Amino acid sequence: MRRSDKAGTESERLLREAPVCRLGFAAIGHGAEAPASAAGAAGWDGYPYVVPLHFAWDGEALYIHCAREGDKLRRLDQDNRVCIEIDEFAGIVPASLPCKITSRYRSLIAFGRAEEVADPGQKSRALTAIAVKYGGAAMADHTYTAKELEAVTVLRVRPEDLAVKRSGD
Repeated sequence: MRRSDKAGTESERLLREAPVCRLGFAAIGHGAEAPASAAGAAGWDGYPYVVPLHFAWDGEALYIHCAREGDKLRRLDQDNRVCIEIDEFAGIVPASLPCKITSRYRSLIAFGRAEEVADPGQKSRALTAIAVKYGGAAMADHTYTAKELEAVTVLRVRPEDLAVKRSGD
């Protein structure tokens, strides 16, 4: 981190409480021509890819869910390295000079490798953690059927390196 005065220590709180993570993937392919619209996302080979996702943190790994097929999984099949970004924006800090305007925020950047969770028990626990985070405690009582588990992919990312940045406390 360039500015050590902005280093933070709130990684656990951000990982547990922030509502959205952004998962970044490496560019794949070689010099593919960009499509006319984002609807043809698979045509963006050669470009990095970032997607906002719901997630849950269990103290060791971040869990996300996605469809059984699609651009995320296609990219991860080629390169499972990912970058995670999580932030909390608390507002603008006005100033009298344009270059002095800043923001109050906390952010986390982590690097790791995404892997599919195959074990049905672990997959069910991860889905329950995500459901409880976004739907409340009542979601903890849901028992996932084999059909429900088969319909979704759960990915686990164990951060290999992470840094928290804060400003405007």
